[in-house]
Amino acid sequence: MKIAAHTMGTPHLSPFEAVDFFAEVGYNGVEFVSREDHRCSVTRDWSAAERRRLKDQCQRLGLSIVCLASYGTDINAELEPLASQELALLSENIVLAHDLGAPCVRLYGGRQVAHEEWAGSIDRVASRLRSLTGLCRQTGVKIAIENHFGTLTRTAAETMALINAVGTPEVGVLYDQANIAYDRGEEYSKAIRLQAPHILHVHAKDLVYLTGASESDVSSVTHLSSEKRIAKWVLLGHGVLQWPGILRALAGIGYDRYITVEYTYKPVYRDELPAPEIGMPECLHYLRGLVSAMEAPATAL
Repeated sequence: MKIAAHTMGTPHLSPFEAVDFFAEVGYNGVEFVSREDHRCSVTRDWSAAERRRLKDQCQRLGLSIVCLASYGTDINAELEPLASQELALLSENIVLAHDLGAPCVRLYGGRQVAHEEWAGSIDRVASRLRSLTGLCRQTGVKIAIENHFGTLTRTAAETMALINAVGTPEVGVLYDQANIAYDRGEEYSKAIRLQAPHILHVHAKDLVYLTGASESDVSSVTHLSSEKRIAKWVLLGHGVLQWPGILRALAGIGYDRYITVEYTYKPVYRDELPAPEIGMPECLHYLRGLVSAMEAPATAL
């Protein structure tokens, strides 16, 4: 397994500056945010020359571009104009990923709805994603549905319901155990078992539960309410997630792709994590130590 960095963690840098930083720290790859309101982002309006320049820089520094994190949230919208807009956004991000050499695009599995509306929303999303099968095959880029609070795919079981409804290998899973744990979903062993062999990509972060907190407002997909939270983000290895076991379980299903350190250095969470210049190297060191220990041959007695 190789370890990538997420440009969510470097909002103060340009994508080109972030790539230099990640290479200097020692990461193997990079996952780029794709949204217009984030400085450290690649966007659909980038010219062919800009795309080529970034791809060439990554190759020169030995960094793979492992995923593009798109931020469309309304692919399950009942209103067709909004749904069409979401599909157009996703299509453009698939082409952007292809131009950059990224194998997959992250997608939220549709905005969370009431329980009685969930099945219908899943059907709508599945139908819309099937319409992009041809583009995915043409470009070689797959769509990775993330386990994520505030969406239709909060748990591993919900995510697999969507994957099975789509029914094409071009759509798989972005496994995020921290997001599942935030929603108090499946333990990692069950989550990985349920989603194998559909896991295309993995996010790594950690959390601790807040004392006395019993409910969370996840009405926003991208931000957790500061007033109603059941957990906060911490450095990898400092929280409740059992990362040694998670990595062993992933290896056990044959997962050998990238794991992205999703360093959630956003303004609303910034007091929870040290500056990326401190925290991102520490997270890399922690994960790399676990991977090295796991892959080292057993010492003969």
